[in-house]
Amino acid sequence: MIVAKDSYKVNRVSEISIQSVESLMWFYQPLIGSQAVTLYLTLNSEGLLQPQFDTHQRLCEVLDCSIDELLVARKKCEQAFLIKTFHQLQGTRNFYLYECLPPLPIASALIHQVLGRWYYKMMGRESFDQLKQRFVKEFLSSDTFTNVSESFSSSILSSWDDQKETTYQQIKPEKQKSNEHLKITFNTAKFLRNFSALAFPIEARTAENIRIIEEGGTLYNIDEEKMQMLVSRCVSLKDKWLDVEKLKKKMRETKIQETTLPDDPFMANSVAFLQSKQHGISVSAADKRLIEYLLLEMKLPSEVVNVLIDYALTQNDMRLSRPYVEKIASTLVRLQVKNKEEARDALYASFNKKKSSRKDELPQWWNESENESKESIPVKESVDKQSVDRKSIIENIKKGELK
Repeated sequence: MIVAKDSYKVNRVSEISIQSVESLMWFYQPLIGSQAVTLYLTLNSEGLLQPQFDTHQRLCEVLDCSIDELLVARKKCEQAFLIKTFHQLQGTRNFYLYECLPPLPIASALIHQVLGRWYYKMMGRESFDQLKQRFVKEFLSSDTFTNVSESFSSSILSSWDDQKETTYQQIKPEKQKSNEHLKITFNTAKFLRNFSALAFPIEARTAENIRIIEEGGTLYNIDEEKMQMLVSRCVSLKDKWLDVEKLKKKMRETKIQETTLPDDPFMANSVAFLQSKQHGISVSAADKRLIEYLLLEMKLPSEVVNVLIDYALTQNDMRLSRPYVEKIASTLVRLQVKNKEEARDALYASFNKKKSSRKDELPQWWNESENESKESIPVKESVDKQSVDRKSIIENIKKGELK
């Protein structure tokens, strides 16, 4: 509960674009109402101009609303993932930090696991189809605050049933499957078998969530039993939804089990391959994100990624530099490299070409010494003198006395 004298400040994550305004007007406004949208726009503008904390009384005057109406509008924005609210108590004074999050583009919002269903329930199929046809073509840290945002209420979708879910799956925009190249080794059937709906609600078992679980299990070599434990820790039982970002973080933090690599190590799991290169030491979260980027974003096969890792480590004294790796990965993508043989040819052929084109310049005395050597091979004294001269030159070089 807030009162008029409570203070607030706004953090703005990003600027509002024309696309964001369209999304607010056409998608979010039917869900949360015009007053909530006006509050969001007002707070967002304050994120740029507000020099210090202000009172909620002044905000109510700007919006021409009561403190109760302001609170209702704020909670609606929180439920629509537009605002995060943080609270801090200093003595008897309450301080609030509002973080304005960018609205999803309409095309993304329509396939969001919560917002898409919410819009379909509120507006019906006709409006859903119309919207799809039209549009699917230094800040204040929150570390010292407590997140007191209103959670999404499961009551909003309490009447959601199999018929609505079936229709929604039929009419929602198709999401391009970008990771079909990744050979999934995670056993989804085993993962779901005997996994209680209390720990992983049926409503959270969407195709998108299952895909993320399969990819994570494959990328980080997480077995099905361990994955059950991770997923159960990332599920909101109250709202029956899976916190995907939290799950991804936990998967990256999971220590990969040290396993025996196959006879051809380049056919191994990429994280396990890198771990073997560092003598069993766990792969850092940053390096895991790099491997995830290569496999899921650059769409390189695992065996190609392993050749790339091996090459990058060899050329950089066992350091894995992300900019260097990304630059080479882009080349492999443009060359449409599909397997480890093609990757080796592309990488090492390029390296050998650079190596062979290099011409070292020798000092003049080297050539002179070589000529003298050829002319004086039969003469032992000349050879001995040449050896002494060479030794003298080398010693002077080491002493820094050769000019």
